[in-house]
Amino acid sequence: GSGESAISAFLTLPEESDETVTIDTDIVVVGMGASGLATLTRAAETLAAAGQEVNILGIEKNAYYGGCSLMASDFFAVNPQRHQEKNNGENFMDVDVMRRVWFEYTEGDGKQEMIDIMIDYSGEALDWLEFDHGYEFAEKAIEGFTGEDSFAGKIQFLPNDNGATNKVAMHQYFTNLVDTYTSLGGEYMLETEGYDLIYDEASNTVTGVKARSMADGTEYV
Repeated sequence: GSGESAISAFLTLPEESDETVTIDTDIVVVGMGASGLATLTRAAETLAAAGQEVNILGIEKNAYYGGCSLMASDFFAVNPQRHQEKNNGENFMDVDVMRRVWFEYTEGDGKQEMIDIMIDYSGEALDWLEFDHGYEFAEKAIEGFTGEDSFAGKIQFLPNDNGATNKVAMHQYFTNLVDTYTSLGGEYMLETEGYDLIYDEASNTVTGVKARSMADGTEYV
């Protein structure tokens, strides 16, 4: 229903910029997929609850947030509270066995620190999404991890109230997180690609990121 001018506007490239903009922020999260959005929102909540200023920036190279997770059908979580309650308070899976199988499955390619975080905190993260942010999940977990070993950890997203598919509902779930994040003072920039880390050798720490506008080439530090 748009006029022909919309086509020409779509095909018109913005003027290239040679500007470099420095942004001072306490926390910057590169990538606003599922994990990035959860990180941004939880960081903002934590600072706000402590009475501190929320000076946080999220950047995403795509024109919309959500990433590949917008097409997700389920969430893998280890022993969330909601499932323990249906199992007389007991874990659904043996955490030590899960950890061992995961390391064996990745054949040494998995980072132990990251796998430990996934196993030890994913259940708590699912509870946070459900109880605090309106995510809806199926009552029963689906078994599955590898071809040889099955763990009750795959929990499907439910459709929204309008009967849309769970993939459509994911859009609303992510928007809920963004609304919470921005209401607490967080900011974000789309079409902005983080391409390099600013590393301080003296302190052995990452102190920032270099990014570039996908629209006009503006550099951000």
